[in-house]
Order: sequence, then structure tokens, then C-alpha cells
Amino acid sequence: MTKDPAVSVRRVPIPTDLSSRHELLAGMLIQAPPRQVPPGIQRAANRENSFWFIGLGAVMFGGLGLILAWFFFPWKFYQDWQLRDAPLVPGHVLSAHQTNVRINKQRVYRYEFEFVLPAADRIQGTSFTTGRQWDQGSAVEVRYRPENPAVCCIAGARSSESPGGSALVLLVPVGAIVLAGLGIRTRRRLQFLLEYGQVTKARVLSVEELAIRVNQQRVCRILLQRLDPGAGGPITVRKHQPTQVALLRERLASGQPVIVLYDPAHPERMLLPEALV
Repeated sequence: MTKDPAVSVRRVPIPTDLSSRHELLAGMLIQAPPRQVPPGIQRAANRENSFWFIGLGAVMFGGLGLILAWFFFPWKFYQDWQLRDAPLVPGHVLSAHQTNVRINKQRVYRYEFEFVLPAADRIQGTSFTTGRQWDQGSAVEVRYRPENPAVCCIAGARSSESPGGSALVLLVPVGAIVLAGLGIRTRRRLQFLLEYGQVTKARVLSVEELAIRVNQQRVCRILLQRLDPGAGGPITVRKHQPTQVALLRERLASGQPVIVLYDPAHPERMLLPEALV
């Protein structure tokens, strides 16, 4: 059986050379907004703006924060706040045991205690201290809420295994939320510039290195002058991506303008599409 050349499948290679990528970019830039962004340009833009780093940081901080909050958050801190001015009654310790938690190298101890109300009702509760304060049978003073005696704690102890200051562990998941928000905001701004940004040229007036680093890259302060009518004065932007900084340095040395996509409502928000190819 022979193969019919008339029905053979011809593979068309995907253009990956530099000239083809420049053609893709040029084709995107001449479109009227909203533009269709070629996948290769989109991937390059995502890499340049470090979305993976922000997302990974948010996931790591979020996971760590949830673990820390579960083990160390003082879940009954509100009960301690309710007891700050509560009346005192005598009581005694039923048992004293060390827990698996250490704070500043000191073991946290758990106490089961009991006290008797004026109406002869016996109430039991649990309290914690960092370091051993009492033994079984020790006499203690107990704070309690008269309207709800089950809300009680030994005076000088706390209701949670962790102290109130451990509530700061919430800063970790809050930091994760902030990171995620920054990533989403940066991603939305980038996508807006790709699809709706105004195309123009700008002259590079200066490239100045700053002492700040982002992702171990030196941040540069860039002074740009747009060349379109009504552009106004120079605009200062900051860039740390090596590809973008190298492009700007090259255009500063040659005097050639650089193509930019900018947001008319916020002209300082600029994207350098030539750095994506």
C-alpha cells in the first residue's frame, strides 16, 4: 500500500524566531482596543511582572498563618477580657499538668479548678499559665461572671493555652491576603495595559539605580518623556525587571524612543511591550 502524497498532512511550524515575535507584537499594537493578546506575549508579560512570586508568597504565608493560628491563637481571649473586672471568689486547684506548648522556653501548665458559689453550686473550669504557678490542692482566687458562672478563670492565669500576645499570629494570614491582593491588582493593571493601553513613543531621559531591590534586582528610577501631542512633562516610573532596564539603558544610549502602552487616567502606569519579545 502506497501513501498518497495528495492527502499527506503538512506540519506548519509555530514561529519562534525573533522577527516572528516582533511581527506578533506589531500586529497586536495596531489593533483597536480591546486587543487580542497573543499567548506568547501574554506569557512573557506574566513572567516579567513576577505573578508567580507573589502567588507563591501568598500561598506560603497563608498556609503558615493558618497553621500558626490553629496552634497558637488565644481562642478564649474574649473570655479573659470579660473577666477583667469580674468579682473574686475562693477556689482550689483540682489538678495541675504540663502541656506540650513552650513559650520562651517555659512549659505551659493546665489547671483544673473548682469554686463554690454563694448558692452552694460547685463550678469547675480550666486555666493556663506559662510556668508552674500552683499545685494540686492549692488555694486560688477565681474570677467569674455572676450572670454566667461558666465564664471563669483563676486570677493571675488565662483561659487560653497561648497568651493574648499570640493573637499577632493573625498578621501572617493578613499578610498573605495583602500579597494576594497586590498580585491581583498588578495582574489587572497589566491586562488593562495590554488590551486597552494607549500606544505611543517616549524618549528615555535618564536611568538611575536606587538602593532598593526587588527579587534581588536593583530598582531603577526612569525619566520618560512621551512624544505624543499633549503629553505634558516628563514622567517618572520605576522598573526592576532586567529585560526592561536593559532596553531602557540601550535606548538612552542610542537616543531612540521606546514604545510604551500607558493608561490615560494614570499616565505613570506604563508597559514596555518591546521588552516582551
